[in-house]
Amino acid sequence: MPYLIADCLEIILSELKFDSASLHSCILVNRLWCRIAIPILWKNFFYFYYCNRTELNSRNKFYDIIIYLLPTSSKQLLLDNKIKLPLPTNLNQPLFNYINFFSQISPNFIDNVIQKLINKEFGFIQFQENCNKNLLEQEIYKLFINN
Repeated sequence: MPYLIADCLEIILSELKFDSASLHSCILVNRLWCRIAIPILWKNFFYFYYCNRTELNSRNKFYDIIIYLLPTSSKQLLLDNKIKLPLPTNLNQPLFNYINFFSQISPNFIDNVIQKLINKEFGFIQFQENCNKNLLEQEIYKLFINN
């Protein structure tokens, strides 16, 4: 019976796929609702990112998550190439691997992420003179493809 409830709930919540406010409310109901609503919300990430013009603060939190979810080998490779990725100090380990829920990635989105990460006003990355932007781009693509 619990599987039937979860399956029905998934069908119902999937109808809210373009209503981020409702999905956020569903996430707060209980653990089952959260486990069902999070993939639906993140599967349509680009809709919220581009169409709703997500707040700058929310985007910055997402960039923190990308940095956090990069594998240790990628972080070490970037560090070896003078690309310093400081882990945000105020970020707890994410409850989900949100990257797993993406149904698509856009080259424009990846380029936007990289531009924001290298933009000094955000202070996420400190670059040395011979920074290899392509290496950073490659590692972010690998993160999305390997998940």
